[in-house]
Amino acid sequence: MIRNLPGSARHRSVIAAGRGLLLASGVLAAGSVAIAAAPPFSKPGLWVMTQMHGKQSFQTKMCIDRSTQANLTGMGNSMVKSMCSKMATQVSGAVATTQAVCKMGGSTMTTNSVVTYQGDTAFHTESHTSFSPPFMGKTESQSVQDGKWTGACPSGMVPGDVMGPNGMKMHIGAKGFEPPHP
Repeated sequence: MIRNLPGSARHRSVIAAGRGLLLASGVLAAGSVAIAAAPPFSKPGLWVMTQMHGKQSFQTKMCIDRSTQANLTGMGNSMVKSMCSKMATQVSGAVATTQAVCKMGGSTMTTNSVVTYQGDTAFHTESHTSFSPPFMGKTESQSVQDGKWTGACPSGMVPGDVMGPNGMKMHIGAKGFEPPHP
């Protein structure tokens, strides 16, 4: 019997896979809208994104500019091309609706998401994903993400820096994730 004890290699791999799923979902969502039509460019500066996946909620801070958005779009497009057999986005005014069918591991994930933009300073996303066969024991996942521009990037953060809920900082550059800038 393989046990999923905190600190065990299996526990760490399950956590890493879960983080990968959240990251993949976020990058797919960012890139999927960009494939069909250019969403409004987000206002440069510090954005706070609050995400709710099932009963888990967390907040991420991101310092962006147009270059960061181009990098995210490129990552999303690359991920979509390599993982998805279907990606269809329809844009009507400030609302983008996307349906995607993608492979993650041995599972097919089918996602329906709706992004509502509020100018260049806020957005709201609702997504429903089903997995066949189940992925990490789940057959479906619901998520809600709200993003809001809060002002200029604070000292210590440059465009491309992402601060996770645990305070860990990463940087999104032209080649994807990089170590944070000093």
